[in-house]
Amino acid sequence: MVENIKSIVTNRVNTSVNKQSQAVNVGSSLAPTTGKSSVESIDVKADSVKLAVADMASNPPIDVEAVAKIKDAIANGKYPVDLDKISDMLMDAYRDLKS
Repeated sequence: MVENIKSIVTNRVNTSVNKQSQAVNVGSSLAPTTGKSSVESIDVKADSVKLAVADMASNPPIDVEAVAKIKDAIANGKYPVDLDKISDMLMDAYRDLKS
Protein backbone atom coordinates (compact mmCIF):
# COMPACT_ATOMS: atom_id res chain seq x y z
CA MET A 1 0.00 0.00 0.00
CA VAL A 2 2.72 2.47 1.00
CA GLU A 3 4.83 1.49 -1.99
CA ASN A 4 1.84 2.00 -4.31
CA ILE A 5 1.28 5.53 -3.02
CA LYS A 6 5.00 6.27 -3.17
CA SER A 7 5.23 5.10 -6.79
CA ILE A 8 2.14 7.10 -7.79
CA VAL A 9 3.59 10.28 -6.32
CA THR A 10 7.03 9.64 -7.81
CA ASN A 11 5.59 8.95 -11.25
CA ARG A 12 3.43 12.07 -11.17
CA VAL A 13 6.34 14.29 -10.07
CA ASN A 14 8.68 12.79 -12.67
CA THR A 15 6.07 13.23 -15.42
CA SER A 16 5.50 16.84 -14.45
CA VAL A 17 9.21 17.63 -14.25
CA ASN A 18 9.85 15.89 -17.60
CA LYS A 19 7.12 17.94 -19.28
CA GLN A 20 8.59 21.13 -17.90
CA SER A 21 12.14 20.12 -18.87
CA GLN A 22 11.05 19.41 -22.43
CA ALA A 23 9.42 22.84 -22.65
CA VAL A 24 12.60 24.48 -21.36
CA ASN A 25 14.89 22.42 -23.61
CA VAL A 26 13.10 23.64 -26.73
CA GLY A 27 13.92 27.26 -25.90
CA SER A 28 17.41 26.56 -24.56
CA SER A 29 18.73 25.35 -27.94
CA LEU A 30 18.66 28.90 -29.31
CA ALA A 31 22.11 30.43 -29.73
CA PRO A 32 22.77 34.17 -29.42
CA THR A 33 22.56 35.92 -32.77
CA THR A 34 25.10 38.60 -31.91
CA GLY A 35 28.85 38.13 -31.99
CA LYS A 36 29.10 38.68 -28.24
CA SER A 37 30.34 35.80 -26.12
CA SER A 38 28.05 36.47 -23.15
CA VAL A 39 25.95 33.51 -22.07
CA GLU A 40 22.85 33.76 -19.96
CA SER A 41 22.24 31.06 -17.40
CA ILE A 42 18.83 29.79 -16.45
CA ASP A 43 18.06 27.90 -13.26
CA VAL A 44 16.04 25.11 -14.87
CA LYS A 45 15.71 23.06 -11.70
CA ALA A 46 14.11 25.84 -9.67
CA ASP A 47 11.60 26.60 -12.43
CA SER A 48 10.84 22.91 -12.95
CA VAL A 49 10.28 22.36 -9.25
CA LYS A 50 7.97 25.37 -9.02
CA LEU A 51 5.96 24.18 -12.00
CA ALA A 52 5.81 20.62 -10.65
CA VAL A 53 4.57 21.88 -7.28
CA ALA A 54 1.96 24.06 -8.98
CA ASP A 55 0.81 21.08 -11.06
CA MET A 56 0.58 18.85 -7.99
CA ALA A 57 -1.35 21.56 -6.12
CA SER A 58 -3.92 21.74 -8.91
CA ASN A 59 -4.11 17.95 -9.28
CA PRO A 60 -3.21 16.26 -5.98
CA PRO A 61 -1.54 12.86 -6.44
CA ILE A 62 -4.16 11.15 -4.32
CA ASP A 63 -6.76 8.70 -5.54
CA VAL A 64 -9.70 9.91 -3.47
CA GLU A 65 -11.81 6.85 -4.28
CA ALA A 66 -9.07 4.44 -3.19
CA VAL A 67 -8.57 6.37 0.06
CA ALA A 68 -12.31 6.25 0.76
CA LYS A 69 -12.36 2.47 0.16
CA ILE A 70 -9.40 1.93 2.47
CA LYS A 71 -10.93 4.10 5.20
CA ASP A 72 -14.17 2.16 4.92
CA ALA A 73 -12.35 -1.18 5.10
CA ILE A 74 -10.39 -0.04 8.18
CA ALA A 75 -13.57 1.19 9.88
CA ASN A 76 -15.26 -2.15 9.23
CA GLY A 77 -12.25 -4.18 10.35
CA LYS A 78 -11.81 -5.71 6.89
CA TYR A 79 -8.45 -4.16 5.96
CA PRO A 80 -5.60 -6.68 6.13
CA VAL A 81 -2.79 -5.42 8.36
CA ASP A 82 0.55 -7.21 8.28
CA LEU A 83 2.22 -6.05 11.50
CA ASP A 84 5.50 -7.80 10.69
CA LYS A 85 5.74 -6.01 7.35
CA ILE A 86 4.88 -2.65 8.94
CA SER A 87 7.48 -3.06 11.68
CA ASP A 88 10.12 -4.15 9.14
CA MET A 89 9.41 -1.10 6.97
CA LEU A 90 9.55 1.22 9.98
CA MET A 91 12.91 -0.24 11.03
CA ASP A 92 14.24 0.11 7.46
CA ALA A 93 13.14 3.76 7.41
CA TYR A 94 14.79 4.31 10.81
CA ARG A 95 18.05 2.76 9.56
CA ASP A 96 17.94 4.93 6.44
CA LEU A 97 17.53 8.04 8.59
CA LYS A 98 20.48 7.09 10.81
CA SER A 99 22.85 6.45 7.91
